[in-house]
Amino acid sequence: MTDDTKPELCGSVAANRYLRRAVDKCLADGIEREQVAEALVRMTEAVHSEIAEERDEYRVTPEVSDSIDQVPVGAECACGWVYSADHHFCSRCGSPLQPSIVPKAVPGRLQFERRLGKGGSGVVYEAVDLSLGRRVAVKTLPTVCSPSDIARLRREAQTLAAVSHRNLATVYGFKVYRGTPMIIMEFVDGSTLAERIPLPLDVAIEVMLEVTEVVACLHKAGVVHRDIKPRNIAFNSAGDLKLLDFGLARLEREATMSGVGGHVVVGTPAYLSPEAHNHERANPSFDLWALAVTFYEVLTGRRPFEAVSPGCVGEAIRDGRRVPISAHIANVPVELDCFFARALALDMPARPRNTQELSKRLAELRRAAHEAALASGGCGPSLDLRE
Repeated sequence: MTDDTKPELCGSVAANRYLRRAVDKCLADGIEREQVAEALVRMTEAVHSEIAEERDEYRVTPEVSDSIDQVPVGAECACGWVYSADHHFCSRCGSPLQPSIVPKAVPGRLQFERRLGKGGSGVVYEAVDLSLGRRVAVKTLPTVCSPSDIARLRREAQTLAAVSHRNLATVYGFKVYRGTPMIIMEFVDGSTLAERIPLPLDVAIEVMLEVTEVVACLHKAGVVHRDIKPRNIAFNSAGDLKLLDFGLARLEREATMSGVGGHVVVGTPAYLSPEAHNHERANPSFDLWALAVTFYEVLTGRRPFEAVSPGCVGEAIRDGRRVPISAHIANVPVELDCFFARALALDMPARPRNTQELSKRLAELRRAAHEAALASGGCGPSLDLRE
């Protein structure tokens, strides 16, 4: 048996081969050698950190794979409220309780109150930070977690924590409790943008300018959100906008490295660009497209690409079968029609190249709407939605 076929070396040899291919692919794509080296160093540090944390916090014995230690004790009602395991019925609606993926309390740290929402990338609960007496949001995963699941949620927390902006929910910490990973973050106690649409043109433009600004901050840090949509834009009780849900967010360099073996379509199909539906590597243009789709929906309550079934929406987007906004708005300004013709053009070079260019076009649209309002006697811009 040669050295490179010994069992203890087979894994490292295979890993070296895969990494060499990944490096070669990055260099062939025009990525600087220094950038590739930096990405590899960061990846090594992250893997070492994950191994250390999993050994310390993910306590599942190989002999007993379904050990009680990997399943938190708790009960949960269909209405969302969380109880300790000794409860059997909901005190609010009377329904029988089911096992919860979270405990009623993490001793000395958290007390879970209710489930706020559940999506493809996780479940979010309202909880009380027992050490500081404040409400927090806690995001976890919907099933019993493997070490790779824990590492994925940790990366999401690290992505969020790496960028600081007033319109991003603050991350307070990351914890693994009895096999359940948790991101502890700022609690946003208001409604989502999806609950407010449609909006008047002037209000919609201001909202989109604010969202575009925070996305510009993400892109500057090398982060692609990949799931921008009205449901992921929320407002707190003070009216401050917050961009939420970074379950799909990736650092551009990580997306480059991980995409070597082929790309997987991730995100909400109706908001994905033609390039995303064609399995291309994640890049900032994905977010620019999603911002334009969100703006269209905020104005009309509809999405720009319609299909007979959800599974066909990708085909409509790839074919460029956009429904003109004039189909939904009777008195659409020509500037608004031109905005979407460019922002949602099938050919990427025709679209805004970055968030700065998108913001500039939104500002031009705001100026045109203001001038139209002055010309009409000072009335604010209004759009008549078709039935």
